[in-house]
Amino acid sequence: RRAACSSGVLFSVFIHTLGRDEQAPCIPPYCSIECLIDDAAIEAAIPDHRDAASATAAARFSWVRVCDDSRSAIHPMGSMGVPASSIVSCVPAKRGQFLFNGNASKAAGTTFEKRYRFGPTDEHEYKRQLQNARWSYVAASEYACDTLRIGESLASGTIPITPDVLDATGWCSTPQDGLYLLPRGLLHAARGLYEHEASTSGRDEPTYAVLAAQALKYTRDFLTTREVMRRVLLRAVPEARLPPARAAGSHGGSHDARAGAPSSKRVVPRVLLLTTQDPCVRSGGAECMNVHIEWQTPVLMLHGLVDLVGPDNVVDFPALMSARLPPDDGPFGHNKHLWGNGFSYARWLRRDFGGYQSGASASQIEEWIRAKAFDVVIFGTIRRQLPFFYDVMSAYAGGDIGTWFMAQEKPVQSVIFIDAEDASGWPPEAATLSSRGTFIQRELSPGCP
Repeated sequence: RRAACSSGVLFSVFIHTLGRDEQAPCIPPYCSIECLIDDAAIEAAIPDHRDAASATAAARFSWVRVCDDSRSAIHPMGSMGVPASSIVSCVPAKRGQFLFNGNASKAAGTTFEKRYRFGPTDEHEYKRQLQNARWSYVAASEYACDTLRIGESLASGTIPITPDVLDATGWCSTPQDGLYLLPRGLLHAARGLYEHEASTSGRDEPTYAVLAAQALKYTRDFLTTREVMRRVLLRAVPEARLPPARAAGSHGGSHDARAGAPSSKRVVPRVLLLTTQDPCVRSGGAECMNVHIEWQTPVLMLHGLVDLVGPDNVVDFPALMSARLPPDDGPFGHNKHLWGNGFSYARWLRRDFGGYQSGASASQIEEWIRAKAFDVVIFGTIRRQLPFFYDVMSAYAGGDIGTWFMAQEKPVQSVIFIDAEDASGWPPEAATLSSRGTFIQRELSPGCP
């Protein structure tokens, strides 16, 4: 059995003048994958791993840490997630044993430079090699353990070996509830199988096939950006206003920003995602001087919001251009300035939606905020910048700008502050922001701010 390969969408072509999308011819061997389990019904019948029950349980779903005599609350994000359209449709047949899914880094003068094994235009080959491997070794990043490489491996139908996460070493001393969506039990079982195979120089193919199928199903159900952002928005709006979790086996999502648009019968919330851009400091040279980049986690948030509530209900400001396809004649080479070369998050959405389509200026955004045109406002990069902070809080918390801050008695649920960085510990603003709005941290730090 062969199945359409998710990486095939890398070759989508968009005919804007005709208003329709057409699929470009695909270049082998990136057009399809051979499935490890020959019978699709058998793969579908493999029961969920017990981690799925933990991720679904109400106690974990609504988990929150209360601080400062109940005046503030800290919510875990659970994971960065991966776009649903990056997930393979079956566990691929395995022709390789191991892929080191990491990056060598070095300090180059005053510029921190990463050395990636694959170039910025090699995502299709990287994904092919990842899909062919039985295992991928994923080391924690320099500052965090919720690395996108874990999600990439799982989305590719490959089981990651993650000693830093499982052993809580180095930066990965985050409490278990801080990354509550990672399938730790499944990853522990996989590492046990890997170590057993290494010690016996054999392969337990039936056990591997079951674990890999369970991991892939778990990824579809709980680790998509859509599901991560659904859980984020549930902190701010009633569940009845959000599209439900996708049914098991539904893959959904595509390059098309209109994919995943909710039914018109459901009045979904309008969301404003406020982030910031960073000057390009990687690789150096004149070509980098006028390039701005976006941190990968806000871009993944945008993926999830578009998939969940539809592009007509999302405005990102400033428009996150690395999430969107470049102009038809635009180079993909600028991906080399993005973290991880933009793999699994860059250029997966169309351009004509949100902040880019509206062409909204800062003054227009201010006007919309004062009119409370959005049901939810998300500050996605709180360690870097809080754009329109006083406008948002005076509109949504009420009162005069000079007095609302001290007079506010409880957090405003519709204003969400997300600490999404690769960084441990609490930002200086955490204690204040967690008592003024819904505060979510990607990797929950110990204790309270």
